[in-house]
Amino acid sequence: MAESIKTLKASGGDYTSIQTWWDTECANYDCVTNATSPVLECYNDWSPAKSEDCIFTAGGGYAASATHHPIIRAASGERHDGTPDTGFKLTNATINYDVIKITSANYLEINGLEIGTYSSYGWRNCIKISDSTTGVRIENCIIGHHSGAISGSIGIATPYATTYDLTIKGNLFTGYTGIWSGYKGRLATAGAV
Repeated sequence: MAESIKTLKASGGDYTSIQTWWDTECANYDCVTNATSPVLECYNDWSPAKSEDCIFTAGGGYAASATHHPIIRAASGERHDGTPDTGFKLTNATINYDVIKITSANYLEINGLEIGTYSSYGWRNCIKISDSTTGVRIENCIIGHHSGAISGSIGIATPYATTYDLTIKGNLFTGYTGIWSGYKGRLATAGAV
């Protein structure tokens, strides 16, 4: 798989915003025809964390597959070691807002990040995947709320429909309900790994 790698750094990288990378490199990009996966490698140089509300929506030119798709991952040496606060961390920037919303961004892969809510931001999701999305992969992440966050928040909210192909594996959940299927009342049997 060919990759087009960009960096996310507080300074000196290709991008300082995950959303800007998505809108520029992915939202209308045809990964399949171009046989290339746009990759954003995240560096742990934010203090205390990268704060941003991300909405990944596919535009009219977007196409992806299991072999050619956008990837957001921790850069080499920037990934957590299995404990919180040891690698790149993404938190919400706005009160009452999910950290990541994935809406029709099929086959998006998120790997090796720490994702969580900060402060008393209410019943927020670290990651919310919409009903119109398939093929999403969330792997090897730490997903959990941080100091002062409201307990009962959701780690990953998934679609209720069972026809969507989602891969959620190798993640650690801290202080969250874990994986919530259907947004409105069905806790999935999958839990922390």
